[in-house]
Amino acid sequence: MISLDKSVHAFLFAVLFVLVARALDEQYRPGGIRSNTMAVAFAITLGYGALTEWMQQIPALGRRGDLLDLLANGLGAFLGLVYFRMKRATGLRAMNEKDG
Repeated sequence: MISLDKSVHAFLFAVLFVLVARALDEQYRPGGIRSNTMAVAFAITLGYGALTEWMQQIPALGRRGDLLDLLANGLGAFLGLVYFRMKRATGLRAMNEKDG
């Protein structure tokens, strides 16, 4: 069974991915999303998750990083990618139907 902690990690990193991808998508308008925007957003999100888990290993913080948290972060980023692609595809289809 998946713990609440891991579910929260996954959800928050899915949201983070969507926010990063939207920011990058908006940056490259009106030409639309660049081909590597998803990869860049995924790398930023996963990198942030890895950095926070690594920083928790610093003894002065009194915390411990967790590999399973990092995996939940990665799963969340992936779920955010899937969601973002689905929403974007739905939006493009609606625009095409409206134009056609």
